[in-house]
Amino acid sequence: MKDKIVKYFREHPHSYYNKREIQRHLKIGKKRQAEFRRALRNLVQEGKIVSVKKRGYCWSGGLKKLRGTLELTQRGFGFLLIEDGDDIFINMRDLGGAVNGDTVEVTLLPSDYSRGPRGKVNRIVKRGTERFVGTVYFQKREAYLSIEPVTPLRGIRIVGTEVKKLREGDAILSKVRDWGRGRGSIHVEVEEVIGSTQNPQDDMKIVCSAFDLDPTFPKAVQSEAEKFTEEDIASEIRNRKDLRDLDCFTIDPKEAKDFDDAISLKKNKDGTTTVGVHIADVSHFVQPGSALDQEARYRGTSVYFAEGVVHMLPQNLSAGVCSLLPDKDRLASSLIMTLDTNCKVLNWKFHSSVIKNKKRFTYRDVQAIVDGKTKSPHFKTLFAMRKVAQRLQKLREEAGSIDFDIPEPIFFFRDGGIPHEIRHSERLESHRLVEEFMLLANRVIAENVPYDGSQNRPFIYRIHDKPPREDMERFVDLLRRLNLIKSRPKSLSSSEFRKILSMVEDSPYRALIENIALRTMTKAIYSTDNRGHYGLAFEHYTHFTSPIRRYPDLVVHRLIKQYLGSKKGSQQLQKKKPLNKLAKSNTESEILAQKAERDYIRLKQIRWLAERVGETFDGIISGVIGRGFFVELKDTLVEGFVDADSLESDNLYFNEQDFSLTGKQSGERYRMGDEVTILVKDVAIEKRQSNFKIIVK
Repeated sequence: MKDKIVKYFREHPHSYYNKREIQRHLKIGKKRQAEFRRALRNLVQEGKIVSVKKRGYCWSGGLKKLRGTLELTQRGFGFLLIEDGDDIFINMRDLGGAVNGDTVEVTLLPSDYSRGPRGKVNRIVKRGTERFVGTVYFQKREAYLSIEPVTPLRGIRIVGTEVKKLREGDAILSKVRDWGRGRGSIHVEVEEVIGSTQNPQDDMKIVCSAFDLDPTFPKAVQSEAEKFTEEDIASEIRNRKDLRDLDCFTIDPKEAKDFDDAISLKKNKDGTTTVGVHIADVSHFVQPGSALDQEARYRGTSVYFAEGVVHMLPQNLSAGVCSLLPDKDRLASSLIMTLDTNCKVLNWKFHSSVIKNKKRFTYRDVQAIVDGKTKSPHFKTLFAMRKVAQRLQKLREEAGSIDFDIPEPIFFFRDGGIPHEIRHSERLESHRLVEEFMLLANRVIAENVPYDGSQNRPFIYRIHDKPPREDMERFVDLLRRLNLIKSRPKSLSSSEFRKILSMVEDSPYRALIENIALRTMTKAIYSTDNRGHYGLAFEHYTHFTSPIRRYPDLVVHRLIKQYLGSKKGSQQLQKKKPLNKLAKSNTESEILAQKAERDYIRLKQIRWLAERVGETFDGIISGVIGRGFFVELKDTLVEGFVDADSLESDNLYFNEQDFSLTGKQSGERYRMGDEVTILVKDVAIEKRQSNFKIIVK
């Protein structure tokens, strides 16, 4: 029967048929209907035949196939990540047994799907992992594993002799024993019990295990780091440009432990301004090929959690001899720039220097001083810094630079690891002050250092490609359907994108729209190909201002030294190919760190919510799918799900054009951006899930 069906579809490779049409064409009678349906279902599971909603069945060989990495979301659906082109949307029912991180072959489905191209997993080429870190839960006396970002619909069953020792909520490391077939569960065995979701103080440990992050360092790395002392700094001073008389300041969060950037400013008699950006000279201590270097390269970046940090470098360096601590002689890489009255860079110089941080400020300290609420002997300098930063920001805005002000949740703990309060982060003017100085320094380095007058030397840039036209158009269409803008922009430049965002600045949906806009954007990455930075509207941009916590910044320091003639701590990689490989791996490390930080944030949000079951909150509908919608609570940024079946309404249908659920008879509509009041119905910490009930719309 299967051969007969496949033969027919091969003869009609570009046609669609429903079940009745196939039966009629193949002359299948009632007696063989069950056999026919079973064969058709198996062919769909095998990927030979594709089922397309509202269109019927077709031969998969007649459709375009793409290969890439599958990335799933907490909402169940996923995307096939394509290096050059649009990511392909894949519905939960079309995953074909694949899990997050798998390399898959996807059949591109013909569709008018409003979110862009849509596909269906045709074949799993390579599994992304053979191990899962997840949380144990029991169902009908059987032990199952819940994993992030989403557990397969068929479930992950825990088998083996260790099962009897497990308890509800245990976090375990498991190894796959059998991937299963069709709708059968994946079978895994216990390798290690990491902790328990019943114990909130295990959260960081659980997340670190899930993302293979280790807060500790190998002995060889730790020993190498501990060899460096204050004496090493003192002996190096004679080889440096002595800038210890400059009034250098660090401005960081109150809880900061490592300080890798300081700034200085001096007004000149001719009306110009000399601005200094002084970055910790990590490259002096971490030499290429050393144990420290290899470990830092492997880690790629530091990862930050509310309860601790997984550092890129051991603390003897990150919070000790490298850190620009107040009133300490410190080795730095100093970029000194002279600006005219319009903040245009007239000239610049780079020095391997020694500096002394005259004052360690927090953002709140600086804000209070420039607002006139607190007195300080450094008021004039800080006030002048603010004026320069304001002008730099204005110039960026005029060029089309896009600023996203996406709030982050800030947790406040008592004992026990459960947040007693969640607030969203605030963006102070003092934050912008530091950002503008760092943006300027990164741009000046990228514009000048890689060029020797005759050729472009290998370098690592921070690039941000222009979003695909289709993604931009879908974003604009959404804003039009929400009545937030009236007409399409003439172009898709960063200037036009900025204008669109300015139109919704006073809208109650501002945070939501900025979030969607951010998702519309491509990811900023490290690359040796300078394609510019779309979001910042810079033709040249790099990162060299955070070498304590980002490995690419450290490498850029080495390249600067090499190209400007300093041998000590220079980068030995001179060819583009190995640098490009390094840039790619660092981008991957950054993405992994972001995922780990988001998973940790979600876990802490769920813990906070679990103590508020039965309470009501105001929120905004942040996403809509066919089976319900997501609501983000105001102020706390915590998200939960409202099941369509829980709504006291007639049958609802999903409208992909404006992301809404609408009652067929009543016309009652739930749309992305609508304000609602919800009741926290239930919370499952082990599954990172929370369900809400609508009280008032």
